[in-house]
Amino acid sequence: MLRNAHNLGIAQATCLDRLARNALFNSYMGGNTVLTTTATSTSQPVDDTRGFQSVVVNGTVVPVSNTNPLPVFVNGTLNYVTAYSNDASNISSALITGGTSGSLTFQNSVTGTAGQVVIGQYAPLILRPNGRTSTAAIQSTDLLNMTVILNAVAYLRNNAVPKVRGAYNLYLNSTSMNELFQDSEFQILNRGVSTRDPVYANAWVYDAFLDVRFIMTTETFVQLAQGSAPVPVSQIIQRPILCGAGALVEGVFDKGLDAIRNMAGQSGVGQMQQFQNVINVMGERFMYDGFYQYLRMPLDRLGQIVSQVSNYIGGFTVPTDVTTTPAIIPTASYAYYKRAVIIETA
Repeated sequence: MLRNAHNLGIAQATCLDRLARNALFNSYMGGNTVLTTTATSTSQPVDDTRGFQSVVVNGTVVPVSNTNPLPVFVNGTLNYVTAYSNDASNISSALITGGTSGSLTFQNSVTGTAGQVVIGQYAPLILRPNGRTSTAAIQSTDLLNMTVILNAVAYLRNNAVPKVRGAYNLYLNSTSMNELFQDSEFQILNRGVSTRDPVYANAWVYDAFLDVRFIMTTETFVQLAQGSAPVPVSQIIQRPILCGAGALVEGVFDKGLDAIRNMAGQSGVGQMQQFQNVINVMGERFMYDGFYQYLRMPLDRLGQIVSQVSNYIGGFTVPTDVTTTPAIIPTASYAYYKRAVIIETA
């Protein structure tokens, strides 16, 4: 029973991690895509329509239209998106992160080539080593390094993003950490440090380092190579993400037991009474980080058969800083989402 309770808690915590991760990446991957065909038209297929579906007008989020177009840059040339559509069959190379393939309708005709970059004017920043402009352009030598991390830190600083207890959090997996240890600039910064230092003894950077706190996790998005995609991605893609304070906001309905009773009450008197009988024999309720575990009293005469379940009512939202523009903070960007930076590497 104790082992099952432990496993149930791990499963529920993992679920919450993924809800948070998916919400974060769904917003911060938006507005960055590529054309998937070579053609001249006002309607162009793209790898991902996220971030091109709406625009903020006078503080209100509205769908893109001829009246409310979204400024974008197609291979560096300014244009405007006035409509979008998603494919019936999603073939986005970024599907693992929630990507949605489809088409964008531009105000002016686009003479495009498959692989050309489309970036919204208000798109979040995605950094890649060696100046790569898209996921498909990443090569095997584009590994995580100090230069790209410091560029991400500078971006958050320029946007006046507050730190998390004195540093920005960089969430990355072991593969990305190993790449960082191979970086010559990282080695120079730590030259003279012996293996008695825990950083090298354990191959683990855990404390704030140049305003960055490294947090290892197995929940990062790892995108496999896709040679058959409309725009082939030839490398396995790692996606560390650097976050400042307020990148995510969690809303938890902490009266979980009352909520269960209320929901049961919507099913009719008979079902409500049956459910209430179950609630009445629940022996214990435990709360961990916003979710509940319930332990029902044993059902059999020997007291050996117990029931366990977990419950979470809540969610995550990604706040914007739409009003933080260069007119307010001279070093700020125009991005709607500024409190995190995704780093794409091989």
